[in-house]
Amino acid sequence: MISKTTLLYLSIATTATAIGACVILKPASFSQFGSQFSIFKCLGQRSRCSKSSVSALKSPEEWVSFEVIGNSKVTHNSHLVTMKLPLGTTRLGLTMNSCLLARMKTATGDYHVKPYTPISSEDEISKSGTFSLLVKKYPNGTLSRHICELKQGDMLDMKGPIAKINLEQRSPNGTIASLEGVSRLAMIAGGTGITPMLQAAEHILKSTPEKNSPKISLISANDSSEDILASEQLENLVNLYPNRIEVHHVLRNNEGMKSATSGLVTCTVLEKLCVVPAETQKVFVCGPLPMMTAVCGSKAKNMDQGPLEGVLSELGFTSDQVYKF
Repeated sequence: MISKTTLLYLSIATTATAIGACVILKPASFSQFGSQFSIFKCLGQRSRCSKSSVSALKSPEEWVSFEVIGNSKVTHNSHLVTMKLPLGTTRLGLTMNSCLLARMKTATGDYHVKPYTPISSEDEISKSGTFSLLVKKYPNGTLSRHICELKQGDMLDMKGPIAKINLEQRSPNGTIASLEGVSRLAMIAGGTGITPMLQAAEHILKSTPEKNSPKISLISANDSSEDILASEQLENLVNLYPNRIEVHHVLRNNEGMKSATSGLVTCTVLEKLCVVPAETQKVFVCGPLPMMTAVCGSKAKNMDQGPLEGVLSELGFTSDQVYKF
């Protein structure tokens, strides 16, 4: 089975770039997929595999080929691509809040490489022997288009785990060490970048007492209300933790959603949503390259954080206050 998640499609435009021009007919609900789309059910839990378990992923340097066993369309431009573990392995081998890299070879012999976070927990993977990627097909996304077009029996190369910010290590008082002294945590997610963001959010909310946990502001920017994904799941998360997480929608073309902010994610919009560079404020950002460039600057080619740029830099945030997934 596949574990529980929510998806978000964030669209941020710069002078030369606009993301997410396509429109779906209604906010996506995953109830139509039934139990096969119970994403992130076991997020933040350590695998309960036996000591003899064998990981499919070997290291951040070694590529492994995975066979596709299913590809289903979730929205007008998103696919759920399911793969099985190689023979002789019992788990994928991801740690909490890590990701893997996928690649495809071009006609010239070069490779397109991009990070993805599976929507399946290690516990679910060890039980089913399969895992799934939620992939959004971007107009200029060579690798994302390739993955969305994969058929049963096709192979996809991946490697990992690629470590992200550590959200498991604890301070003596029980606070997550990397969030020590943080009272407000803003999360800005784009496209399927919502996958690691919600993984982190749910882990923080479930594993940390309220007194030791920052308040989370999850910002979802879309072209229109019809592009908002997983609205029911977001509402449920807010209902479970009403004093600890809030969800804000920013719509480029707002045609009547009164609770949403109209426009793009700008300095003015973030200030309105209280995303300001206070000493106790931290920001996580994840999404496609044009969105990262506009909001915080792209990561370095070696996957290091790179310099802080974009909207968050203009607001006065420092590099140690912003983490790029």
